Amino acid sequence: MESVPFQTQSTIQQTLSQHGLAPNRRLGQNFLIDRHLMERLVAAADLGPGTLVLEVGGGTGGLTDHLAARAGQVVVAEADAGLARLLKERFKAAANVEIIHTDILERKHDIAPAIVERLRSH
Repeated sequence: MESVPFQTQSTIQQTLSQHGLAPNRRLGQNFLIDRHLMERLVAAADLGPGTLVLEVGGGTGGLTDHLAARAGQVVVAEADAGLARLLKERFKAAANVEIIHTDILERKHDIAPAIVERLRSH
């Protein structure tokens, strides 16, 4: 796997602070910082250039970096408006990453229509 940026708890806190953000416990926000776990998740997914990945809750983009390095396309659904803006800025040059600000489960038993349409169009 090619080298991707590594986030620590400190760098995540700094990034959030710089953007005037904080974890929203109501949304159940937690940020994955275990690089070994991220690498294992991506390896287990057996991603390749033809793979489309839906990431629910991109946070600050730590896992997104790992997914984008291996998958053909990564669609990230982020419910938090501030984090969606942060992700759009961070991945603006990444041709294979699309950030969508939406609550993927806006209705109790259905995936948000915006996500379904994006996945169908890929």
